[in-house]
Amino acid sequence: MILVFILFYYLNNFNSPLLFITYAIYAIGILWTLIPFALTAENDWKFKSFFSEGFKCFIIVTLLMVVFWWTFYKLNPDIIEQMIVSGRKAMQQQGNSTPAEIEAKVIQVRKSAPTLLTSVNVIKYLILGVAITAFSSLLIIQKGKNK
Repeated sequence: MILVFILFYYLNNFNSPLLFITYAIYAIGILWTLIPFALTAENDWKFKSFFSEGFKCFIIVTLLMVVFWWTFYKLNPDIIEQMIVSGRKAMQQQGNSTPAEIEAKVIQVRKSAPTLLTSVNVIKYLILGVAITAFSSLLIIQKGKNK
């Protein structure tokens, strides 16, 4: 996932819809954990067991992605600066803030942006991991009971 993202970033396709390939890789990784588990003797065909296996997978991936995103934003402050420039323009066009208020917000965003953006990604990967694991577990259990 990280390598695909870096490839897209350096090919200047940072906002490409093809970046959703990383989510497909994430789903395949979770399935790669669940399907072999279904074939083991430890498998009791209970949702709890399958979800536990999937959780072990997606929590590690989420941890790796936290480290990646934090490092990425720290090494590429230009991304945050671009966000600040567009946000500043939007606030100036709205006319609801004084120049001093705008600058105060810019300083606050500059300090908190890496943490905020990393947090958003963590939540996204956790929710996606839960959804993929739960759905896949139910499908695999259903298929296993039909054998």
